[in-house]
Amino acid sequence: MTMPLPTDTDKPSPDTKNPPRNPEGLDLLFTLTGSAGRISLATFGVMVLAFAVWAFLGEISFRSSGIGIILEDQLWPKKCGHMEGKRVIPIEEHVQKIRAAAYAREDSDLVIIARTDAVAPEGFDEAIKRGRAYSEAGADVIFVEAPQNMEQMETVSRSFDTPVFANMVEGGKTPFLSAPELERLGFDMVVYPLSGLFAATRAIQEMAVHLKKTGTTDDYDTMATFSEFEKVIGLHDYNELEAKFGVGHA
Repeated sequence: MTMPLPTDTDKPSPDTKNPPRNPEGLDLLFTLTGSAGRISLATFGVMVLAFAVWAFLGEISFRSSGIGIILEDQLWPKKCGHMEGKRVIPIEEHVQKIRAAAYAREDSDLVIIARTDAVAPEGFDEAIKRGRAYSEAGADVIFVEAPQNMEQMETVSRSFDTPVFANMVEGGKTPFLSAPELERLGFDMVVYPLSGLFAATRAIQEMAVHLKKTGTTDDYDTMATFSEFEKVIGLHDYNELEAKFGVGHA
């Protein structure tokens, strides 16, 4: 999903105590929850995770089944958890956001994953403190972003009564482990969120080099065919719906 860049009025006030309330923020929230719901209908046996940052929680119901939402304590503008220069909001503010999310989900099966980026800007001990506070506030899973060595990874895995979440980024700050290794360490969930993007980046670069060099992709055999692409995106199903309900097809 592509999120619009915030305007100056979208950004929280410097003290972060009174972030502005604006219709664009609510529109984006409804887009986020709606898209997550639609994706969850198309995935079987797999939890769909949605990311939310500072502006988007209040008394709003999350009804879609099989969805997890990651609520992080970064201050806007948000950065990748493995980049430099991150800042975090006060712990009390994020606790309230988690409490609001727990209240808003009512009787749905929404999984609330509380993320803290405090390791770099505030220190590892502060990150653990925040994780415990977020667990007490109602988070189902704790996500301490970017622990920097195996000792910190082991501490994260045993510091909370709730399940713990790992984020594996190739070339990032955290030791890069396989899913079985993380499970043995005590982690309950893991994502490899950039693996597909990194693979796609390399594939596009290699195709572009080939096209520039040869002037054609006719002999480039590592691309999906047109018919394969149609199958991946489920075009046949949409064609059937168009034939059934489209104007002039009745």
